[in-house]
Amino acid sequence: MTSTPTAPFRAAAAAAVVLVLSALGVHAATAAIGTTSVSGPTGQTLTVTPVDDLDPTGATVTVTGSGYDTSFGIYVALCVDNGPGVAPSPCVGGIDPSGGGMAWVSSNPPPYGVGLAIPYGTGGTFSVDLTLAADDGTTDCTDGVTTCAVVTRADHVSPTNRSADVRVPITWDDGDPGTTTTTGPSTTVAPTSTTAIVDGPSGERSATGPTGQLLTVAPALELDPAGAEVRVTGSGYDPAIGIYVALCLDNGPDVAPSPCLGGADQSGSAGASAWISDNPPPYGVGVAQPFGADGSFDVTLDVRAADGSIDCYDPAQRCVVATRADHTAGAVRTADVKVPVLFVGQTAVNDVAPVAAPAFVAAPAYVAPAFTG
Repeated sequence: MTSTPTAPFRAAAAAAVVLVLSALGVHAATAAIGTTSVSGPTGQTLTVTPVDDLDPTGATVTVTGSGYDTSFGIYVALCVDNGPGVAPSPCVGGIDPSGGGMAWVSSNPPPYGVGLAIPYGTGGTFSVDLTLAADDGTTDCTDGVTTCAVVTRADHVSPTNRSADVRVPITWDDGDPGTTTTTGPSTTVAPTSTTAIVDGPSGERSATGPTGQLLTVAPALELDPAGAEVRVTGSGYDPAIGIYVALCLDNGPDVAPSPCLGGADQSGSAGASAWISDNPPPYGVGVAQPFGADGSFDVTLDVRAADGSIDCYDPAQRCVVATRADHTAGAVRTADVKVPVLFVGQTAVNDVAPVAAPAFVAAPAYVAPAFTG
């Protein structure tokens, strides 16, 4: 005759197993629990289940939203929380909707996003399951310093739009029964490299120009599409010709890199481009930065993947940090030097330079701004 263990016996046996595992240094995983809902700046609601005791090696969570503005797309992902007014970034695992760690929700994505982005439901709703890991080799949400949250944020088509930023905090299971690991104060993690053409450990890339100039960009890989600071240095440039330094569309050889994201900033204040000139027009004095010794310069740019007219994630477009002659010598091509850069989730396919120049639409004639006083 076979007897069935009683409930007290089963409980005692389970406790004994836990004691044995603990003695061996093995801890049973804690079941993830909890649901959290957070309201966003425009009244949208973001809900995540579960939110506590997540397995840092991989946990599946259900993320739902409602009340979102369907006129622009969003990313749903596990990202670093950089505080109010700043895009949650970088995101663990990068911006890759096909990987399962994040989702792209959009009812009007660019052509290449059709079938990849999930459309909104009625009332700006969505529901996705994400598989989250705490550490992707670049960002570690369990290091006690970095604050990570499940977030929504505007996609790369509208990277400066902060109205979609909603954050739900989470905690991780640290392997000890009854103990969880919470994330610490916020920090910003700089982009890091994975592959490069002219490589350095910082993801540095360089290119040589038609008259021997050298243009160097760092970092140049895994850039945050919502905004990344890059250092651009040059040497060997002809100081007789002023140049613009910016993130532009590569139109192929002998065609000006154009248009440029954010335009050509002749005010010197936007940060998306720089104007270098030793002899600018009168209105450029104090705005254009002079060349250094041997035709050198050193500037920092704030680059983004899209500005409404250009989208660096479009496979048909190749974005480069470029130098080109300024508007006073617009037809001069000897200053054209291009360094390809990659944003999070992009691959080497974006490094292939155009073999033939596409049809070029000339930019409107430059009109000097009016100055008073």
